[in-house]
Amino acid sequence: MQLHPDELIEVVKMGNVSAVRGMLAQDTALHLNGRDEKGWTALHHAARNGHQEIIKVLLSCSASVDCSTAGGGTSGATPLMLAANFAHSAVCRQLLEAGASLSREAQRLCMEWCHSYDHCT
Repeated sequence: MQLHPDELIEVVKMGNVSAVRGMLAQDTALHLNGRDEKGWTALHHAARNGHQEIIKVLLSCSASVDCSTAGGGTSGATPLMLAANFAHSAVCRQLLEAGASLSREAQRLCMEWCHSYDHCT
């Protein structure tokens, strides 16, 4: 049975790591970089919500670490930028360790968060 990317995105948004693993095991052809109506991938949602274990699973299945959102108010945002914007520092670290590019915009968001929450050293 072939699953639709929206089904994966929904379980990612809920933070259900077991369901994510099950879906990926059930359908190895599942398009990990499929987008929802906002132009976000499953990795965008996992980063936005701080779901580190799901991020680990998605990246191990070759999800694109630097994919940009398409359309909407967050057009051009990467998972790293969303993690920074929502103050998920551990996720930022995780994505950087996985090879995420630190664009000028991502750097700006990270620094804004750092100063806003007094986390700069």
